[in-house]
Amino acid sequence: MSTEDYIDFIKTTFAEFIGIFFNIIVVDRFGRKPTLALVCILFGGFTSLQQFCLSRSSMVLFLFCARGSVSAMFNILYIYTPEVYPTSIRGLALGTCSTFARIGAIVTPFTAQVLMEVSPSLAIAIYAGSAFLASICALLLPIETKGRSLKNKIDIIAEMDSEQEDSEDEL
Repeated sequence: MSTEDYIDFIKTTFAEFIGIFFNIIVVDRFGRKPTLALVCILFGGFTSLQQFCLSRSSMVLFLFCARGSVSAMFNILYIYTPEVYPTSIRGLALGTCSTFARIGAIVTPFTAQVLMEVSPSLAIAIYAGSAFLASICALLLPIETKGRSLKNKIDIIAEMDSEQEDSEDEL
């Protein structure tokens, strides 16, 4: 790799900080699900734009934006996941999700290298398509955790009891 490659790599690394600041500003204002869907769409869009790069500077810009988006996506998932599950299984749920994320992080460079040798357009299409599919899945998540307190097992049992009492009162 040349010196210019290392400099560009450092430039795109700063995008991760932008992703964190984006989350600080946007997540509590608009909610986890819409923000997650938005950053998935942004990642897919900037990844798709890689096919049309005419210069190195435009490629670095698109990679910067894509990397910031994927960093924001990863951080939102770390915010969202613990808020969904009750205390009794929160650690297991977060650990399981983290494990699959790490497996994906290990496998993706090998997949990208193989796909890039076959067809760079195919590699870009798979990553962008996966991001667009993830944005749809994010919007279909059943629970929005914005403003919701963390649940523990006692809270869930109390909610179930009150719902059962309400249904009995209606009868």
